[in-house]
Amino acid sequence: MTTISAAPSNQVQWTQEVRWAGDLSRKVNLVVGGFGFHQSIDSNPTFRQEQGPAAARFLLAPSANAATPGLLDGYGYDQYVRFRNTRAAFLDHERAKSELKALMPEDAKEAIGHGVRAKRSKSGAVSFDVLVTEATHAPIQ
Repeated sequence: MTTISAAPSNQVQWTQEVRWAGDLSRKVNLVVGGFGFHQSIDSNPTFRQEQGPAAARFLLAPSANAATPGLLDGYGYDQYVRFRNTRAAFLDHERAKSELKALMPEDAKEAIGHGVRAKRSKSGAVSFDVLVTEATHAPIQ
């Protein structure tokens, strides 16, 4: 179907966290921080995709055009991609926490899934811990 599918690219990504923890008094301690994220993608030189002689049979079925041999032969595109994304990741983190809280039943004290443990305090606040898991493999037979 697809005779050419090439997407060479140069990708760069970085994250940075800054955190300060300290005691404000004998009874109060504080943790303050921020987290940043940057990603860039440049295609080099272009993304290219081209269809082959059998493409119509698969891409246009069940229409009558699917029976036309070579209808899409050579059809394709070249595309240059330049993508930049830089942001403080705080809002992504807060959105993920609210989505996880919504999955936890109201009457549950604790829920575990996808490597995260959610715990509900007596006041109703939900906190999260990342679980450390050990990789396991199926036995070889």
